[in-house]
Amino acid sequence: MGMLRNTIRSQFLEILDNSSFTAEDFEITFGDPEEYQNIVDIRFIHDKSLFLSFSEGEGNGFGGFEYRIERSPGDVLEKETQYISSFNDIFSIVRVWVDEVRAELEAKLPTYRGIGDLKALIEEAITSSISDDEEFSVEEINSLRRKFDELEKRVSELEREQVITANQKEDFSKGLEW
Repeated sequence: MGMLRNTIRSQFLEILDNSSFTAEDFEITFGDPEEYQNIVDIRFIHDKSLFLSFSEGEGNGFGGFEYRIERSPGDVLEKETQYISSFNDIFSIVRVWVDEVRAELEAKLPTYRGIGDLKALIEEAITSSISDDEEFSVEEINSLRRKFDELEKRVSELEREQVITANQKEDFSKGLEW
C-alpha cells in the first residue's frame, strides 16, 4: 500500500480537531505498511491506554477484508478488533472512537465531567447577572467579573489535573480577556 498521501493524513487531523479534542491531544504516527508498520496509529496523550491502530489486513476485498482496526476503548469491550473492506470506513470509525475516548474519560475521571459543567456555569453567570435594561450596571459588571474569575480558576484547576490541555486553557483565557 505504501505511505498515505498528505491530503489523507490531513483528513485524520481534521477529524481530531473537529472533535471534543484537538489533534495536539493525540500522538499520531503514519507508518509504511511495506515496512510492516501500521498505516495509522493514534494514541491519546493524556491516557496512553486509549489508542486506535489501523493496518492492512488479509484478503483482497472480494469476500475478504482489507483493513484491521484495533482500538481501546471499543464499542463494548476495553479493547476491540474490527475488520473492514473499505478504506473510507476508517474516517467514521475514528469519529466514533474519539467520542468513546471522551465517554471513557468522563467515566474514569469525575473532574472531567466539569468541562461540560463549565458551559452551564458560563451561561448561568451571564444570564443571572443581567437585568432587562440595555446596559450593564456597575453591580452587574462586577458580578460578572467575579464569576469569570471563579470560572478561570476552575479552568486552571482542570489544566493542573490534566483534564484539559494547556492549549485549551489558553484558548479559554483568550476568550475571557476584557
